[in-house]
Amino acid sequence: MKICPVCGYSNPDDTVFCERCGSMINQSFTPNPALNTQGITNPQSFDPRTQDALSSLKSALFWIFIGMILGIIPFVDFAGIIILIIGAIKLIIALNKISKTSLPSAEKMKRARDWLIVNFVTEIVLVVTALAFFILLLTPIYASISSTTHKPLNNSTVIGINKISSINPATSWLLIVILIMEIIVFISTFAFYFSFGNGLQSLGNDIRSESVIKGGKRIITATILLLISAIGSFVLIGGLIISVIAKQQALSILASSLLIIILVPALIAIVAYIILLIGIYSSYSGLKISW
Repeated sequence: MKICPVCGYSNPDDTVFCERCGSMINQSFTPNPALNTQGITNPQSFDPRTQDALSSLKSALFWIFIGMILGIIPFVDFAGIIILIIGAIKLIIALNKISKTSLPSAEKMKRARDWLIVNFVTEIVLVVTALAFFILLLTPIYASISSTTHKPLNNSTVIGINKISSINPATSWLLIVILIMEIIVFISTFAFYFSFGNGLQSLGNDIRSESVIKGGKRIITATILLLISAIGSFVLIGGLIISVIAKQQALSILASSLLIIILVPALIAIVAYIILLIGIYSSYSGLKISW
């Protein structure tokens, strides 16, 4: 077996280049005393392709962190959304680069990349479909109102508008597509965060960065809390609807339940968002890369 002097990986005897990091393996070498039990030194010792992938990941995490911060600040939240979109694109590129390296975490990062692409594409389709739905729904109504501008808006006109807005079968199909897209977005979002957090933990082990490992764990924790918040909202709202139907006391039930329905999931989501921010920043700070 040939031991790589750069990363410590055990290669077959006829290997010229290391199967893990791509470094050239000489017949005789002095083992690097800085090698740890996992065979990894530090990011600066990796081959240029791996180091470039880690640098891209660090840059993407920076953009995402800034976008998430700006996204919760009034008047600049739109800029935060734009920065988040840029960060997501940069993250797809970074994860793709890591998936092509020989790092042990490459396969997990590839899975995270795939889920992120599914989520990104699905959200674009969802936005476009929603816009098309509202255009198809409102255009006939607007045309009908415009044609009756000089006429009184009586009951027959209102009934006509309702018929116009409901006779187009395309709106029904678009509504079904929207619901399907929302389900896919929901699933792909949580699948991405789980796989990304898992991939960061593995990557942290590869480069011996405790901060990256902790960042991955925090992202998974935040994802679990967000999932609990979403499920809790569905359960509480569903329970409220059933109670209203069963007891027919809409106002009293709504008044007593509204605070719980809004407050509890919202508090869980806020805590999850903070943990997610900390996890992203922890992973970013743990990637000590030579720029």
